[in-house]
Amino acid sequence: MNDIFKILNQSQKANQIALDQQGRMPYPTLAIVTTNVDPQNKRRIKVSLPSSPSLESDWIRRLDIAPGVDANLPPINSTVLILFVDGLESNAYYLPIINDTNPPKDKEDIVNDYYSSIPGSKNVSVSGTDTLNVSGEIAISSEKSITSTATEDVKAYSKRNIFMQALQAITLSAAQYVLLQAGTWFVKLYSNGTSEMGGGVLTVNCGGFGINFVSTGTMSINGKQIATVGAVDSRGDTIVNKGW
Repeated sequence: MNDIFKILNQSQKANQIALDQQGRMPYPTLAIVTTNVDPQNKRRIKVSLPSSPSLESDWIRRLDIAPGVDANLPPINSTVLILFVDGLESNAYYLPIINDTNPPKDKEDIVNDYYSSIPGSKNVSVSGTDTLNVSGEIAISSEKSITSTATEDVKAYSKRNIFMQALQAITLSAAQYVLLQAGTWFVKLYSNGTSEMGGGVLTVNCGGFGINFVSTGTMSINGKQIATVGAVDSRGDTIVNKGW
């Protein structure tokens, strides 16, 4: 008789559980994305569930596995995994998955490589310090302009060489001065039109070629003007020898 009561009790509990699960979806399920444009920008999507493929679900929220990362939304017709909190269809979350409709990215090393593909724009905000350590090479390629902006200094250090090449022009502009230095020798060009050199005697080797100065003003050394070929001295003689 006790066994009969136990069976009846278990049957009653099972029946109550079944009644409680009516209208609920206690298990995860796969679904197809039908809408990914959320008017409230809450990263929600709508899907088509296997239980009702001809109907569109309510808005389903995203389950982020990495807080602070706002990834792009799954595209239309892609597959996602839907999880229902308390089995309620109105309290569902989604996760993207990898399958035939969502193929993996093409990587050389599927275990160690990291690949990211963004169909739109990327914006990264760092409140502290951002440090990048790379054992190999770094390559940046842009089909448009590259702009770097800093409130303070911009520094570049190399243990070997730095090469800069432009098919059109390279412009160095400064509000105060531009400094060119090799070892201890330097040339400093000020914004007021004056220049300063230091570090030793300046030697210019033209390799047999000449230097041509074009100016409508004067040229002087230590306050004294330079006399050139064709100039007339104080005695009225014309200078005909360049002197070197």
